[in-house]
Amino acid sequence: MTETLELTQAEKEMIQVKREQEALAKREEELKKQAGLEKGIAAERSHMAKLQAEDLKQIQAAQEYAKELGAGYTVKINSRVDVAQVKQYNENEEYVPVWEENFTRKDAIIKFGEFTIYVKKHITYGKGYYGRSTDHGYKMYIKGPGFDWKGEDKAYSQAKTVRTKIQTAIDDLKAEKERNIKQLNAVESTVEKMKNLYPDATVVADKGWEYYSHSSNKGFSYDKVTITLQNGVRIAYRVYNDGSLGRKEIAFNNVADQWQLLELLNNMPITSTQNS
Repeated sequence: MTETLELTQAEKEMIQVKREQEALAKREEELKKQAGLEKGIAAERSHMAKLQAEDLKQIQAAQEYAKELGAGYTVKINSRVDVAQVKQYNENEEYVPVWEENFTRKDAIIKFGEFTIYVKKHITYGKGYYGRSTDHGYKMYIKGPGFDWKGEDKAYSQAKTVRTKIQTAIDDLKAEKERNIKQLNAVESTVEKMKNLYPDATVVADKGWEYYSHSSNKGFSYDKVTITLQNGVRIAYRVYNDGSLGRKEIAFNNVADQWQLLELLNNMPITSTQNS
């Protein structure tokens, strides 16, 4: 026979109090979580407003620089959508987004033909791990043909300097293009002349390589024309853009005996008026 024990009034009240405490603890945890969410949302919205205010300052700086640069320099404003998030831990201890909001970011660049001028903060840092950062304000950075990574990383504050740098790059590119055309014409005319003078010869235009010195592993490529005459003599020339030739190699493929080759060269008539 099972004996049933009845709770005393005090025990019943203790159980009720315990349940109320658990409910209050749960409610307290929910309120803490809600307060954290509200603070997180407020912080994110404040950060969003700060970013958008900085965007407006950057656009204003770009517009002022473009005005100083003058005709041909135009401002282009780009827009993108960013997402602000607040994350919290769920019941599985996973850190997940509990709030999201899209907001628009904008930035301005300055265009001039193939060149792009980026306007951004110029920040420098002091020496050491804890070096202090210094904000020098918005500066211009040029990107385009003729500017390597070092040139692109240089900050400018004077419109005149930027115009000069870009014009110099344009002039250099034009001069390089003209040199390349002249060089190409020199190679083509050399090949054509050789083929006309020696129709039975084989003429090939390609690239040669020359080291700066015997001890250097660096060098440069050059335009080379190689002619193999009917008698097997092969001569390679470097072609300069003025049409002049520099002999780089000569081989006598049909003469295996070097003493015989020396005899042939010794008996070859060469006058002082002939070019080497």
